[in-house]
Amino acid sequence: MYYTSDTTDERGEYELKVNKFVYGKKLEAKLCSVRLVSSPDYACNILTDFGGGSTGVNLIRPTSIYRDTIKFVLNPFYYTTPMCDKPDTSDAQQPRY
Repeated sequence: MYYTSDTTDERGEYELKVNKFVYGKKLEAKLCSVRLVSSPDYACNILTDFGGGSTGVNLIRPTSIYRDTIKFVLNPFYYTTPMCDKPDTSDAQQPRY
């Protein structure tokens, strides 16, 4: 496992740079996925799955490789505010009669 954090650019994209070797082992990007974990903004910290933010997306193609650095650009992920959070309406939450 490897954890890192990043901020988005003006388009909301993440630019993720990792070393080819992590903890002395070669990184197998096709086995890696990226997802949101937490937000630094206490007013906007409800995880959404927009773009696969909560379920994760696989690292498929790097945008560049230079020496020992691999760069990926990921589509935007989003958090929302508690006011905009959708309630859970799954069958488990439905009242039973």
